[in-house]
Amino acid sequence: MNTKKRIKDLLIRTRTYRPARLLRERYTSIRPYLAGIQNLYARFVRPGDLCFDVGAHIGRRSNAMLSLGATVIGLEPNPPVYRELMAYLGGDPNFRGVAKAVGDAPGRAVLRVGNWTEISSISPDWADHGVGWAGTVDVEVITLDMLIDEFGPPSFCKIDVEGYELEVLKGLSRPIRTISFEYNSEYLDQAEACLDQLNRFGPLMVNVCLGETPELMAETWWGLESFKAHLRNDLARHPNYYWGDIFVQTG
Repeated sequence: MNTKKRIKDLLIRTRTYRPARLLRERYTSIRPYLAGIQNLYARFVRPGDLCFDVGAHIGRRSNAMLSLGATVIGLEPNPPVYRELMAYLGGDPNFRGVAKAVGDAPGRAVLRVGNWTEISSISPDWADHGVGWAGTVDVEVITLDMLIDEFGPPSFCKIDVEGYELEVLKGLSRPIRTISFEYNSEYLDQAEACLDQLNRFGPLMVNVCLGETPELMAETWWGLESFKAHLRNDLARHPNYYWGDIFVQTG
């Protein structure tokens, strides 16, 4: 175990992880980025809303939703990352952690754990993605419909599951007001399939954040087909922003 992991483990065991992390987020260079995420989500999240964070990782985006007055269900299937997530947000009465993956049907799956935990994925297409793999873990899989049955319909659902987004959306049979999911220029067909999957619920309005930039690219939203053309002809060819988060509103 390296020094960073030892310190993190000590903070979690001594229940000082959350205050230490809040200090870091308040007084280091990450602060503007976190404020940007909160400002971005303020477009979609209102006080009292229910939000799903599918692929919550260590909880930065869940915390932004909580800061806006939402109740958040955060899903993270990787056991050590889930432990860190709960050390950070588990004491918040408006946060509920779920140590499960989300897919198109309930069951079990193999989660391939990356050397960088944010790259972990169930998707077999990511096996040769160019990152190092630290191992695998067997995880339980549920669906978005199952989450809705248990907790109610969310107003906002963020999905970041490293290439497994389409399977997550296949497990949804009813519309959600706003959904965000990650795109990557290597998998444009999947991004378009995700959009088509959501189009079953009615006409879409689509926007995008480029890379880690926490702001929408345009004030005017695209329709489905015009965004697909923009995605293939412009965004996928951009030298710096060949990936990002697509935001979809139905209705």
